[in-house]
Amino acid sequence: MNKILQLGFFLSKTKILFVLIALELIINVLMGFALKDIHIPANETSPVLDMKLYYDYNIVNEYFTTYTPTDRKAYFLMQMIDLFYPLVYGSLILALLFRFYREKKKILLIMPVLAVVFDYFENILLIYTNLHYPAVNKEIIFVASIFTLIKWIFIIFSLIFILKAISSYALQKFLMI
Repeated sequence: MNKILQLGFFLSKTKILFVLIALELIINVLMGFALKDIHIPANETSPVLDMKLYYDYNIVNEYFTTYTPTDRKAYFLMQMIDLFYPLVYGSLILALLFRFYREKKKILLIMPVLAVVFDYFENILLIYTNLHYPAVNKEIIFVASIFTLIKWIFIIFSLIFILKAISSYALQKFLMI
């Protein structure tokens, strides 16, 4: 936990925080360009599995049969960008949680770290699936989907705590006027 506190202290410095926000925006733009022309299944809204809360073997098959060879290359490019993205969003969330909760509720700082870990497990399995398509392994998809769900749970709870802190701070400032 001390290492996480040290990392949170470093990342929460104002200049570092602005760099993380800029990186977050840049990576989102890059991923958007990588995925802008990708074909998605008719009943889906997300161009990639990583953005869904949960998926199963049938959904994965639907995605990969909808993808053209060019789509699979675009998805692979996005997956390569996504090798850096967890570090960026995880660092940004950690920095914000540290700013608001370093004195109390330090346990919250573990959430973005765990989100990043599960995101990398998910990424490895989805890259494997993409590279070995059409041989989609049901067990790998099941495990990848569990990792995806756990990742999103940690991200969502982290964001809830950040929004709670920001709204409390804003309310205090508003009442002081």
